[in-house]
Amino acid sequence: MVKKWLILITFLYGQLIIKAQEIPTEYIMSFNSEKSLCLAYVNGVRVFTNYYDKGPLSAGYNISPYLEKGENEISIQTASITALQGNSSFDPDFKCSVKISKRTGLEKPVDLTNLIARVDDQLQPTGHLSSDYRGNSGQGSVQEYKKEGTILYEIKRELNITDIPEWVWTKADHFEITEENKIKLQQAYKELLDLFDSKNIAGIKKKSEISFTEKEKANGLIEGMWYNSLELDQKLEESIGTVIPDWKDYELEVLREGRLVRFNNRGFSPIRLKNKENKSFWGYNPWFSLIDGELVITR
Repeated sequence: MVKKWLILITFLYGQLIIKAQEIPTEYIMSFNSEKSLCLAYVNGVRVFTNYYDKGPLSAGYNISPYLEKGENEISIQTASITALQGNSSFDPDFKCSVKISKRTGLEKPVDLTNLIARVDDQLQPTGHLSSDYRGNSGQGSVQEYKKEGTILYEIKRELNITDIPEWVWTKADHFEITEENKIKLQQAYKELLDLFDSKNIAGIKKKSEISFTEKEKANGLIEGMWYNSLELDQKLEESIGTVIPDWKDYELEVLREGRLVRFNNRGFSPIRLKNKENKSFWGYNPWFSLIDGELVITR
């Protein structure tokens, strides 16, 4: 019995060593907000939001799957914590910030850049506390401005990345915004909705294979772990079907020169499950890319 346990422990230890050697280079976005409405983006993909949480709030996320070789845009959009209630006045302790760090294997993370929004003497937002405000060889200068027609103030910069895998989405064809392509994207959603309605787990996995596999690679996970993290089996058991989308409620989102596209309704996806009370309780909001003439899920 002891011998069997020793063999098992040796095997697991060996697997851990192999896995440690396979740990990928990760780019981590660290998010921090206090007394602010704060949204953080990488290449236009929203990574963090806090909305009504006054904070302080801190979180971290591996953004590697949304990066590509070359220039990448990092941005924050912010407003006063009371802006959604009609009060745009900023609190003196207002803060909204992100930091990008690079972690290689088991080494200590190295900070690459940040964006910091605080208030100035007139209690107006400013990004001047961001590192290397005018930029350097690895990062662009900080740009900041009030977003026209919104309550949001945006601060952004470019970050140059050299050691990232060539993800499938980065090599996608450009999605042209035409009625024909919009209908084609709707059809891709309808095929996915049918899979959710029939609770076809194998079909859902196949449709999402590129996305799941590359996210596992980016995070050093074994095969199947990204799907498991969604707890989709349990959600499908609770579901009685999908909510039929009203397409006029959805706007087309197009990012990175048309290489990432999806329909979106204020953060809600056309793919939503409903429970026995006929209420929506979970959504799947993937990004599609145009690959060899077909729209496939890549994120």
